[in-house]
Amino acid sequence: MRKLPGHWQRYRSAASWCGFLILLCLLSACATPIGVSYVDRRLAYQSLTSNVLSTEKISSFSARELINFNLYQEFEDNPQKALSNLHSGLAARGDEDRLFALAELSFLHAQNSGERSYYLAAAVYAYAFVLPGQRGTPPRGIDPKDFVPAADLEVRGLRNRYRTPGIGAALAASIEPLETGKQSMRIPPRLKIPVTAFLRLEDPRSALASGKLRGELEFYTPDSTRTLKIEGVEVPIEYETTSALALTLEGAPIWDFEIAGFRSGDFTIGDANLREGVFMLHPHKSGRTPVVLVHGTASSPARWTELINELENDPRFWEKYEIWLFMYNTGNPIAYSAMLPRDGLAKIVKELDPEDKDTGLKQMVVMGHSQGGLLTKMTVIDSGTRLWPFTVPPEELDIDAETRELLTNALMIKPLPFVRRVVFIATPHRGSYQSLGILGNLASWLVNLPGRFTKLSIELLTLQQKGFVLGPMRSGLPTSIDNMNPNNRFIQALSAIPIADGVVANSIVGVEGGGPPAEGGDGVVKYSSAHIDGVESEKIVHSAHSMQGNPET
Repeated sequence: MRKLPGHWQRYRSAASWCGFLILLCLLSACATPIGVSYVDRRLAYQSLTSNVLSTEKISSFSARELINFNLYQEFEDNPQKALSNLHSGLAARGDEDRLFALAELSFLHAQNSGERSYYLAAAVYAYAFVLPGQRGTPPRGIDPKDFVPAADLEVRGLRNRYRTPGIGAALAASIEPLETGKQSMRIPPRLKIPVTAFLRLEDPRSALASGKLRGELEFYTPDSTRTLKIEGVEVPIEYETTSALALTLEGAPIWDFEIAGFRSGDFTIGDANLREGVFMLHPHKSGRTPVVLVHGTASSPARWTELINELENDPRFWEKYEIWLFMYNTGNPIAYSAMLPRDGLAKIVKELDPEDKDTGLKQMVVMGHSQGGLLTKMTVIDSGTRLWPFTVPPEELDIDAETRELLTNALMIKPLPFVRRVVFIATPHRGSYQSLGILGNLASWLVNLPGRFTKLSIELLTLQQKGFVLGPMRSGLPTSIDNMNPNNRFIQALSAIPIADGVVANSIVGVEGGGPPAEGGDGVVKYSSAHIDGVESEKIVHSAHSMQGNPET
């Protein structure tokens, strides 16, 4: 990558001469009419590098140009006339100092007067100063961040705010409805994306001389490119990713989904398709590996925002991976909820890669928090009949064909061949002690299962009366809280099923306090429940249960 040539050396040279003259004065007398005082080095640097963007005052360079052309007072009294006079003598080549001053002074006048045309003038002068085209002399030593405007949004609730320094005006933009296609339904309609606008001008020095200006306003996203070429020079693009992410979640109905989606198995938001529940933050790019994030009980994908903010700003991540999200009604039976991502992911992979050539889709990573970790495990196990709660195989059950298919798909599981790694975060593999007793009973009582389960409940009760159900069964279908009771047959059977061969697993376990991890827990899940053998790694995080945004996670 070719660097921009340097420009500020003339100012360094001038500073050296000033230092030499000052030294002569100090050697010749103790007090002179003109002299210097020593100040804090940081304050001196701030004074030397200040400009209209950082202090709302013109820089020393622009002030010097006004003084040299006897326009300083005129700019105070009549800035429009002063700018016109400063421009009138602009040479076809050279005059970089005057271009710099015209850019800064035009911007200041636009700020003070509200005349938008001077913003455009400032952009043209700055463009001609940085990249003058064939008729100009390239400047020396430009720091691109000096030409990037600050974001207007104040972000709250996130630990870090990320801004990629570069050229262009960083924006947070809404998206128009995508064309009908395989991925359009997977992009949340409220999504805000980071976009950078760049005004590309044709031969700006000639334009300043002729008065005829031609240019194009270009827009870039982080997915499209991280750099652009200007006059053969490749420069980085400014992006503000955190503000777009935060704006997406400002007032979003997804926050209402957390409790409502737990209490009601039928609750949904907007056009969310919870029968599949898989969403993307960007259209899939061939070769990139999806990392699917699965939230926990009484939660939503919004709880992954801290992690998303970190990952999407790490080049090691976004060069090879992309984030997908799964959302589900967390009070429903776990076996049913786990069936949805299996079906949804299989469908999406088939849609995106019908010819089975996308290597990224063959290396999928699924990461789950709490109950989401149980759903994650159920993407990579071969359960056989170990989760089957009946005394006879499916074909011998006297039930409706639709019910038989649902039970078979939910309880007789094969691993998804394209999921190659799973990550468990605070996962109750052996249940949660919070599901026991009065608290667990109350939480389960608050859950209203979907209306479409009414017929299924009746048929299961009939099977129980006929003696086809293994063990005791509550009156009606179990909720997720029932399933996570350590004494529940389902969680006991699931914990005994190993992860499929060839799948790598990692565990992150929360432990509060400073005692021995094996005796502790995160306030919801004990270490003894979250720990499983056979994982590639297990990381202990000293945190409470909601640790998705913990830096150690």
